[in-house]
Amino acid sequence: MVNPVDECSKLGVDDLVGRCFSWLCSYGVSFTRRQHNANREMVLKQEHIAFRNMHTALYTSTYTSSSPLKISGGIMNPSTKNSETRTPRVAHSDYVYNDLRNKLMRGELSPLERITEVSLAAHYQVSRTPIREAITRLMADGLLLRRDTGIYPYVPSYTDLKNLYELRILVEQHGIRRIQNHPLGANQQLLDSNQARWLAYAENRPQPCASFVSEDESFHVTTLRAAGNQALVDVLLDVNRKIRPVRMFDYLSEERMRATVDEHLNILDLIIRGQYDDAIEALTKHITVSRDVVLRESNHALSISRLFEQETHL
Repeated sequence: MVNPVDECSKLGVDDLVGRCFSWLCSYGVSFTRRQHNANREMVLKQEHIAFRNMHTALYTSTYTSSSPLKISGGIMNPSTKNSETRTPRVAHSDYVYNDLRNKLMRGELSPLERITEVSLAAHYQVSRTPIREAITRLMADGLLLRRDTGIYPYVPSYTDLKNLYELRILVEQHGIRRIQNHPLGANQQLLDSNQARWLAYAENRPQPCASFVSEDESFHVTTLRAAGNQALVDVLLDVNRKIRPVRMFDYLSEERMRATVDEHLNILDLIIRGQYDDAIEALTKHITVSRDVVLRESNHALSISRLFEQETHL
């Protein structure tokens, strides 16, 4: 039986993402509702392990170059015992808090991996007290969540996702309307540079890749920033941070990648040409379709890992 983590080292990110669900199939995972029988618990456990291996391999391949923490075996382990590469010793929790907060906000830590005081203390070379203080602060920030089996990076529930996408649509719609009502305040240079960036993607089509979520976020944030209201941008950035752990499911097929590029260019073209009502309609449809893909796929996959609330039934 193929182990996804072993295979990860042989594949590039683009190939890896395209094969994630193939690995799931090799483990016998099915995303259909299973019959209640005596073996149900064993089946769910096997499915959870298979999906967790896939997700860990995906995050490891995507973020290894930028993250000093490597995820393994359900906890965060020290990346190495070599003192030359270990994090400098600190006397308080501020450094740990800021470093972990940055990684969590960038989506560098898999939501399937349990975070423990022991492994963090070993990595940062501090006692467990500053680690405990940092974890408490991160939980207060909403970046970490305590579950029955321990502490994990925050993953929105099914209801949270729907609510966050509703907020996202309203904020981005208002951004376009603000460009319409305050044309002199709009940043045309940002719109033009955004358009040029995505025309390049149309010429050289990107392959399915979970990390493409950062490019998609950049498009929407830049377009909203052109409206000239930083408060709106801050709201969108916060929404993006919360939904990022599951948005990778929208970039696992060539069809969705192609649609993302084409729809982005259409939205920008409508805004630049002053067809604001059509732009709002195109934007709303674009985000709604993406939301439906994310809700469907993440509901299936993450419910297997029991990360969603009980309301997310298959």
